[in-house]
Amino acid sequence: MYFDHCFPNRLTDTARAPIGHYVRSHSCFINLCAQSAGPSWAQRTHQLIVGVLLTLCSVNAWAQSPVQKCMDRAGSKTQLGTGDNNAHTRKLEANLWPRVVAQNGKPFRLRERMSYFAVPGVSVAVIHQGKIDWARGWGVRDVANCAPVTKDTRFQAASISKAVTAMLVMRLIEKGTLSLDTDINQSLRGWQLPKPGELEPNFVTLRQILSHTAGLTVHGFPGYPIDAPRPGIRQILDGIASANSPAVRIDHAPGSRFQYSGGGYTIAQLALEQASEKRFPQLAVDELLRPLRMKDSGFEQPPANLASDGIAAAHVQGRPVRGGFHVYPELAAAGLWSTPGDLARVLMDVQQAFSGKSKRRLSTATVRRMLTPQTVGWGLGFALQGDGDALRFGHDGVNEGFESSMVAYAAKGEGVVVMTNGQRGGQLADEIIRGIALDYAWSELAPRRITEVAVPHPLNEAHAGSYDAPGIHVSIEHDVAGLLARIGGANSERLLALSPTRFISQSSGIVIEFEGSGDGKSPSTGFRILEGSAPVLVPRNNGKPVLLGVTSIFLRGSMNDWSTATPVKEISPQVFAVEIELEAGNHEFKLASEDWGAVDLGVTGAAPDFDADSTPIALVPGGMNIRLSLKQAGKYRFVVDGSMEVLPILRISSLPPRSKIE
Repeated sequence: MYFDHCFPNRLTDTARAPIGHYVRSHSCFINLCAQSAGPSWAQRTHQLIVGVLLTLCSVNAWAQSPVQKCMDRAGSKTQLGTGDNNAHTRKLEANLWPRVVAQNGKPFRLRERMSYFAVPGVSVAVIHQGKIDWARGWGVRDVANCAPVTKDTRFQAASISKAVTAMLVMRLIEKGTLSLDTDINQSLRGWQLPKPGELEPNFVTLRQILSHTAGLTVHGFPGYPIDAPRPGIRQILDGIASANSPAVRIDHAPGSRFQYSGGGYTIAQLALEQASEKRFPQLAVDELLRPLRMKDSGFEQPPANLASDGIAAAHVQGRPVRGGFHVYPELAAAGLWSTPGDLARVLMDVQQAFSGKSKRRLSTATVRRMLTPQTVGWGLGFALQGDGDALRFGHDGVNEGFESSMVAYAAKGEGVVVMTNGQRGGQLADEIIRGIALDYAWSELAPRRITEVAVPHPLNEAHAGSYDAPGIHVSIEHDVAGLLARIGGANSERLLALSPTRFISQSSGIVIEFEGSGDGKSPSTGFRILEGSAPVLVPRNNGKPVLLGVTSIFLRGSMNDWSTATPVKEISPQVFAVEIELEAGNHEFKLASEDWGAVDLGVTGAAPDFDADSTPIALVPGGMNIRLSLKQAGKYRFVVDGSMEVLPILRISSLPPRSKIE
């Protein structure tokens, strides 16, 4: 919840399309993150991550949601889902909170937020005084059959798998079959991590892999449709055959800085299997899952008992993913199926070992080593925040259509796990965790309360306008209540005033300060991030257009393996078009040059899924993947118009047979 792959304010996770061509969005206003995982990032020193900006949804939106339709079908006006029902669960249903709350701020209701985020189901387990205090599900496992979520419903844990994998690594290190600080290649047979000769040092260790400081590429993995061919682990590591992610390679000096890498954990998977001489799923059962009585957890991909009625389906924009879910052969990085109750047992085991109360699966010395920062905000396998009695550890998880979060206090028997089967479930999990934190008096995880100051209307008007930086286009708007921030087609989010020039983002807690408009007589020249993320200046857009045509550009995405096989041709000055046959289903793509450097156009992280003949799409340099959902196969026309707009506009339309580009 409160750690990030880049900075320790949110746990985040693996992504959904071939990494190296986009950055996964999360629920923050702006995050500046050092990355280097593919062609378009290799020429940047940093990449902006833009998350969805939140507003309270209307009751009408809930009434039209898939979950509400399931309720209506059942003839019930109560919240679907089963599990513990007590004062805590009932309080949570009416008390979800944004990160920042102004005076007289009111909480959200759970079912309204589930509707707003298009999350059909959520499951929660709370740890209190060293035990599971309660566990409950809300909503449905699958909108197709309206089966309710229970406390035993299994979800994909996604990158939470990495925390479990780190514990497996440390188990084998305690047994003496692996080493934390020697060259990983010494633990590998039949495959070796190539060593770039120009770097020093040029070898990688398990300590670096577990703390994301190994200098390795491949942030995360998109997974595979359940009926698609799947590569073996060596093919994944080399990015060949049916692998849909780039090769895992060293791209900067190991140990020099943080760079989140699911690819590194895939190397660890190979090392674990070879050291133990067991398949990874069986190793996990023997060393952790069975001893911790995690009866509803496993790394089999896909699960062996697919016919079980206890599996949640993945949902994107409220719609089930084709085949029910994606399959992740990258088991160590993203392959765990689990429940909040089972993951709570992992957290409690770590807490007990940390406090010296019980050795459990790892020794106290090993657990304390894991929860010691190796880099800012990260230990070995866990994200970290706070210190002393307030030290928290945890991880987030994001797979296709599944988002989850877990966080616990190291020295106290308190914690929470939230798992969802919706694309934006991580943002819902944040709000749930804040509501639980208030209920249990976990002050460090509770929302921040502020006193908002009144800002003169002329000064707010001076702040309004468009602001741009690589990968981001922010529109600041003003109304009678103050300022709003809008990114792409997302709903706007309130910016709460701390002073006439300083504002705080209500959902992320990031503090910005406008520059150059102290008297309100001239427009602000930009805003600077002061708290909650890396410091960066985002200047006002002064009308400078994004020029196309400086080099050849291509439609590159899942439909052509991110290749340059689909060139986009100029049909008039600064207007480009291409036609392509596409299958029904979900596609992801960008408009980019051959080297991903001269041109790399995507959308902001707040952008929704698009369909053919939808409204025009604003493109931003260095943006994220454009997600296209098609109901039927056919020929489609893509037109990029950079002739009049500051930002290029993309229009997608379906074509009748034999239609030509004119």
